[in-house]
Amino acid sequence: MIKENIFAIPSKERLKRETLELLSDSGIELDISGRQLSTKITDPKLGDFTVAFMRPKDIVRMVAVGEIPIGIAGLDTVEEYNLEALSRSDWGQEWKLKTGAQILLKLGIGRCRLMLAAPLDKDMVSEQEFEKQGKYKNLVWKYALEQFEGFTIATSYPNLVSRMFYDLDNGPDDRNTSYTLRQLNGSVEVAPSLGIADSVCDIVETGSTLQENGLKEILTILESEAVLVTDGSNQKGSNRFVDELRDRIFATLLRRNNPDAIKKMNDYNRFVKSQLEGILRYR
Repeated sequence: MIKENIFAIPSKERLKRETLELLSDSGIELDISGRQLSTKITDPKLGDFTVAFMRPKDIVRMVAVGEIPIGIAGLDTVEEYNLEALSRSDWGQEWKLKTGAQILLKLGIGRCRLMLAAPLDKDMVSEQEFEKQGKYKNLVWKYALEQFEGFTIATSYPNLVSRMFYDLDNGPDDRNTSYTLRQLNGSVEVAPSLGIADSVCDIVETGSTLQENGLKEILTILESEAVLVTDGSNQKGSNRFVDELRDRIFATLLRRNNPDAIKKMNDYNRFVKSQLEGILRYR
């Protein structure tokens, strides 16, 4: 049960910094110091609310069950949690189900990739190499993933990896791919060198950590970035704080990506235009 207006943002350093910049651009300045993990804010339109710094996994779980009305986390964390919350029988129709954490906006910060990688000495073919061979682009992921048949895969994202194999096995070939997951919560890249896994699936920003550990990028499972999330019960208009915060951040994203976006909206979006112009005026 939500007791007050709380806005949860990541405590992870890089994403925290980018989030604070986004909020500052949205007119929300946080007065924090040292290891302070929460702060009270009073805003003319948002009212009184608390900003709390939390681990992304905790943000997603607490938002999903309605303990916190709104937060920011990585898309990878959101998708992993939402799959965990579903039964396997519901996989393949996640888009229909209003369960878990619901994405309000993609924020364009904290960009990274969830990547399947393998040791260089396994001589595996990457998705880019399959494309250069002339393989049909929409099937490249299938050719790349089939190479992991019988592998033990170390990962912190067991549900997202399993979901990829689910898609492979439920395709026209009607496969039953054998693979084993070794769940680790950190230092995933070291697993093959320790002999506890044949390959890994982990978050990649530049790819340098994989290279330093003798690993080759094979297949991107998810292109991730920070997202604004709420729980499925917060339909538009049901929570004024959530709606106002979402609209304000959306206006900032418009300004960041195209300062003239307001002027270029077509007739279909006239209503949205009138709303956004009001939001932009507060600056």
